[in-house]
Amino acid sequence: MYLTARNWAHKIRSSQNTKKRGRGPVKGLKAMNKRTKSGEQKLKIEFSRLGGPVGENERMFIDEVVMFSRKRTPLIGVKSWSDIDQDVKDLIASDVLAKWDIEDTYDTRKTIWKIAAARYSGWRSGFSSTYRAYDTYDKRMRNCPIDLDIVEWHYLVKFFGSPHFQSISTRNIAIQSQIKNQHLTGSKPFAQVSHEKRNPEIGEEPTDL
Repeated sequence: MYLTARNWAHKIRSSQNTKKRGRGPVKGLKAMNKRTKSGEQKLKIEFSRLGGPVGENERMFIDEVVMFSRKRTPLIGVKSWSDIDQDVKDLIASDVLAKWDIEDTYDTRKTIWKIAAARYSGWRSGFSSTYRAYDTYDKRMRNCPIDLDIVEWHYLVKFFGSPHFQSISTRNIAIQSQIKNQHLTGSKPFAQVSHEKRNPEIGEEPTDL
């Protein structure tokens, strides 16, 4: 498998003047700039009663969770977040806790892992969409996502084409088609929406209904 991917890397780089591929676009720049301007090593973040991060730093917090997750989590040899080793998950949580002014508790780590799990799933889903956009191995390998190393992409192409993944994908598409209530707030999570709609006088958030 590795030799096949390496041959493809040589073939592509020989025919095209491409930039070296990495592990995704740079995230966390806003948080880095804010730390520099404020002179604070750690930024503050609040958590909603719904469990998610809220407030003016919510987006930056999520971006850094994503950044550390992509830095730590493998794409080869795993099928989903549940396959990620716990030591790797602990490292992600520690990376985030080192940058944010929040208490290191199990509930805090669970919140970080929940965000990381959702974004890891979405990351792989994006690669699956790229896979479906082309109908041959040749075309897929020539359109390796900028996020990936060529060897990682070779592995994912093989994985997405496997009977196991195709079966799961067909089932998930059928389930998704039956969902009647759609999320209408874009990338903004419900926790942040609830936080923004809290009572300005007493700070109470709206009920679930």
